Amino acid sequence: MAKDKILIIEDDSCHLGPSLVDLLNYNYDVTWVDGVEGALNHLVHQRCDLVLAEISLPELDGLQLIRSVHQVHAELPVVFITGLGTLQWTLLCLKLGAQAFILRPFTPDELIKVVEGALQKRRRVREQGEARMMAALESVCNEVVQALVQAMQAKDRYTRDHCERMVAYALVIADRLGLSPAEKKILGYAAALHDIGKIAIPELILNKTDRLTEQEYEIMKTHAQKGEEIVRRISFLAPVAPLIYYHHQRYDGMGYPTRLMGEEIPLGSRVVAVLDAFDAMTSDRPYRKALPMDRAVAELRRYAHQQFDPMVVETFVQVLEERSWDLHQLGHSNVSDHFSDYPT
Repeated sequence: MAKDKILIIEDDSCHLGPSLVDLLNYNYDVTWVDGVEGALNHLVHQRCDLVLAEISLPELDGLQLIRSVHQVHAELPVVFITGLGTLQWTLLCLKLGAQAFILRPFTPDELIKVVEGALQKRRRVREQGEARMMAALESVCNEVVQALVQAMQAKDRYTRDHCERMVAYALVIADRLGLSPAEKKILGYAAALHDIGKIAIPELILNKTDRLTEQEYEIMKTHAQKGEEIVRRISFLAPVAPLIYYHHQRYDGMGYPTRLMGEEIPLGSRVVAVLDAFDAMTSDRPYRKALPMDRAVAELRRYAHQQFDPMVVETFVQVLEERSWDLHQLGHSNVSDHFSDYPT
């Protein structure tokens, strides 16, 4: 782990620089600079985690030094070395942005305690800032996914509740399969967006109530490739693209758009395939009523090893049996609501 970098600013009259370097160099990466101009130039070109400076320098007083340092690095902590005669001035500098001060004379332990305290505070502030940034990024990502899902729902009325049920089950199965938080997120997004390519399919084909002709079916099959093309252009969704592309592959290699088979097919695609088929079977369609859940489960087991991964089928069936879930009784929340517990 890299050491924190400390910049000591001093002038020739103090003669403390070398001794301070000796005191701090064991725990930190320390640079000693004579004069403010050299120090500011150093800050422009080098990473720094803390400035340790005399409160009164020939070129600048403490307050001017704080302003100059913060023009280069707005949140860089500054610790002042001061004496009794400048204590009141030091307190003013603390109010206006200095992180801490140490009063001469001081022991090595006192110096390290003050420096480390200032650095720990900086680390906490940085971590809080990163957490806020990640939360904001997470919110943006979920909004993008929700916008894509809404666009898909506007084109294909069947997908309205289908996506929400798919996501809910995908995340539960991800837990059962021991996937990492990042893998859960990817699988959840794939479940939400697996049919996004249908945006590019003509509505006359998409919402046709009669059986599709052979030509229409070939056009419909292109939605996997079109979905992959849409998603891979969005950087945070790029890992989802292969799962969408392969979600109509069959375990026996007879699916589309390629002839992948068995475990050559990404696990997420195999999961989506099972959930997609189950939800289709247990949903009302214009040409048939929904199948009972036990009948749908029997169909999944019947086509395990052929259309579906048998491991995924049995995992899903166990979830159904243990939770006694009825997909159509799930709440109709936004798809993005399902991702709140799964970090990017």
